[in-house]
Amino acid sequence: MSILTLHKSITAPFGNAARNIEFSFDDTFLCVTSYDSNTYIFDVENDFDLIDTLNVTSERNRSLAWSPDGQYLAIGAQDDKVHVFNKTDLGDIASEVFSLAIGDGRINGLDFSNDSKWLAASDDTGRVLILDVNDNFSTKKVFTDLGAAYGMRWSGDNDFLAVTRGGGNLIFIIDTSDTSPDSWSLAHTLDATATDNRPCSSVDWIKNDRYLVSGNDSLIFVWDRENDFDSPVHTIDPNWSDNRVWRVRADNSDRWIIYASDDGVELIDIQDSDFENWSSLQVITDGSGRYFGLGWSITDKWCCVGTEQGELLIYSVTNPAGSRLVSDKGVILTDKDAIINSK
Repeated sequence: MSILTLHKSITAPFGNAARNIEFSFDDTFLCVTSYDSNTYIFDVENDFDLIDTLNVTSERNRSLAWSPDGQYLAIGAQDDKVHVFNKTDLGDIASEVFSLAIGDGRINGLDFSNDSKWLAASDDTGRVLILDVNDNFSTKKVFTDLGAAYGMRWSGDNDFLAVTRGGGNLIFIIDTSDTSPDSWSLAHTLDATATDNRPCSSVDWIKNDRYLVSGNDSLIFVWDRENDFDSPVHTIDPNWSDNRVWRVRADNSDRWIIYASDDGVELIDIQDSDFENWSSLQVITDGSGRYFGLGWSITDKWCCVGTEQGELLIYSVTNPAGSRLVSDKGVILTDKDAIINSK
């Protein structure tokens, strides 16, 4: 039985590669950026109708992130700026609430902390900036000499921020466990070199944040936090040889890893505690061209794949039982009592 079933294929309005794809934390919106200057908002609850087009700059939009509290959408662009919108304005006549000229070169990476207090942003000069959401996104900490950073992902407990480097196949682990950014520091530098010395493009956390998974070159590495990320503890060899892995994502119930590569998308079962028993569940080759973009909904109901030719492939997830539930405030709930108490 297939886990992912094609629900809808959308010919994207931008007509070229759909690269950055993220669902809002309440699964109401799907946001997509491409190589044009627009960001596109689709209404999940209305069968993924296009409801808004945000034109923030004449330059390319490089990255995006939703705040977990459901308040903000942040877009990183090639104009050295982070553009911030109120989520409640989307689908109406949305205008920026903040336009932050923080970069020196394109803004390649963005991620909010899971308590929505901080926004991390990276630029081409090797800087990662920590912005205080509650203080008008002012800069509170700057990490330098990290190279052109691309993907970044905060752990669920906010203790670590993983940042991938575009050149050199490095992953930087920043310790963000202290309440004050003044005490945050670079804790680990991981060598993610695989076969062709191509960039490490994407990271995510699995197994209650114990493991970090990274997509780089033609391999996927698994790093153990409890072992201080000391060399990969497991390597996943994708279905296609000599394929670059563009995006890797995990579901929110520690059941699956999904990755997008040049020739297709693969879903991997990671439920067994023994790495050697992790196995391929499904292979997707419904699109055309390379598979650049990948988004997974917080409630584990939807998966969106973006192709080089501008297609958006929307998949429904069979039996999303056991997935974490999300309140109307974007807070992840894990049991029925928590849901009742949040009403």
